Amino acid sequence: SPLRAAMQMVTPVSGASPVGSCDTSCDSAKAAHPRNGWSTDADGFKVSVPQIPPSELRLRTLLGKGGYGSVYRARWEQTEVAIKVLHSSTPSEQWQSLRAEAILLAEFRHPCICTFFGMTEMNGSCAIVMELLSAGSLSQLLEAAPAPRAPSDAALGSVDDRPALGAGLLGRLAWEVASGIAYLHRNNYMHRDVKASNVMLDGLL
Repeated sequence: SPLRAAMQMVTPVSGASPVGSCDTSCDSAKAAHPRNGWSTDADGFKVSVPQIPPSELRLRTLLGKGGYGSVYRARWEQTEVAIKVLHSSTPSEQWQSLRAEAILLAEFRHPCICTFFGMTEMNGSCAIVMELLSAGSLSQLLEAAPAPRAPSDAALGSVDDRPALGAGLLGRLAWEVASGIAYLHRNNYMHRDVKASNVMLDGLL
């Protein structure tokens, strides 16, 4: 499939945290139906947040690790996914931040916004299950590409064999990022951290 760009991580325009209660066992998100939970947004409305039983998930490899959590490649039934898991020692503010992210992402449906599948529990910690964008970040793509070459470079013998990124591809990626941001703005949200490392890519060049 062609390379596709999708934004990840968003926050409300107002700066308010649209979160309900959150505890380390995720029990506050669970309802009687095992496949759906409820959380409260900033306006006091209940928002349905899908719940994924941990038994349906199989962790595969660690994709990245930060101060508050880790991201794993995993298998959910027949789908490759990414799972963001908070460390058990994470401050409560970060638990609330993860819940806020889940509530927001549950509302969004756009090809240039990373797809949210649901919340789950991993070893007693809250986690969210997301679309796996396996081609890495835009930042990694740009760093791996050669710098633009002047015609004189070839004459001097300084030729980089790595394939250059074409203007058509770069233009399409820019359009897809802009499309995702415009979708957020139409829904009264903003990203607040737009950078190449937060633009994830899927597909092949």
